[in-house]
Amino acid sequence: LAELNASLSIAGTLAVTGNVGIGKTTPSEKLDVSGNIKATGSIAGASLSVTGNISATDAALTGKLSVTGNVGIGTTTPSRKFEISADLAGLSFEVGAGTPHSGAIRFGDNTGWKLHFGRSRESANAAKNAGTQGLLMTVQDNGNVGIGTIIPSAKLTIQTPADYNGNTIR
Repeated sequence: LAELNASLSIAGTLAVTGNVGIGKTTPSEKLDVSGNIKATGSIAGASLSVTGNISATDAALTGKLSVTGNVGIGTTTPSRKFEISADLAGLSFEVGAGTPHSGAIRFGDNTGWKLHFGRSRESANAAKNAGTQGLLMTVQDNGNVGIGTIIPSAKLTIQTPADYNGNTIR
């Protein structure tokens, strides 16, 4: 067992037979780290196992992600299996970058609790819709559902494109 209690700088390749521990005197894996890890660049391999928390900014994942705890976006203390916290304009499900053939789900529009379903974009390579733009269906907290309108006035309000003069089907 070799122990280094100073700084170490290596130029070139370092080959190690056995396990390497950082902050550990008895590493149980090829690389066993106790403490925080900061990586600039990529971490690549067949699998990555983490016990504890992962914090990432602008991260991309290719492959599978398996989580046994809670996952949070915009929160470091998620209380549910998947929790998004922040000023959220909506969740978009993009078929491809810049295509109008994708959907968006928005929760609220700053006028009360509402669940909106709509288009993510109006045309190819256009900006993503925001607010109430591109909405196709709305569910309000009073149970009213609107198709073609964001303000349903009855349990089911349907407004067709031909009814732009304000007429609705109820």
